[in-house]
Amino acid sequence: MLSGCVVEEPIIDERGLIMASMCELERIKLIEAVVKGRLCCYQAAERLDLCVRQISRLCRRYEACGAAGLVSGKRGKTSNRELPIDLRAQAMALVCEHYADFGPTLAREKLE
Repeated sequence: MLSGCVVEEPIIDERGLIMASMCELERIKLIEAVVKGRLCCYQAAERLDLCVRQISRLCRRYEACGAAGLVSGKRGKTSNRELPIDLRAQAMALVCEHYADFGPTLAREKLE
């Protein structure tokens, strides 16, 4: 069911090494154990706090893409909630001008 495996640029560095967090490394280890038959799906699901169905999806992705398929594809991308640069600069200018002695939470309340 996987439609090809696209590896994002930020995941793999210039030496060809996969960049992963400690949580992702643990996930890779457990999914590899499931694929090689050393661990059952339900045991991996309990350890990762996922359902068995998600573990089977991760196993298919691991078989298709290797360890890079289990690393988050969001890394290196901007958030959907990020403000445009000009709007952010305008907001920061207002805060600095009117509320320089306020903390960030109180300044946000005053701007709303």
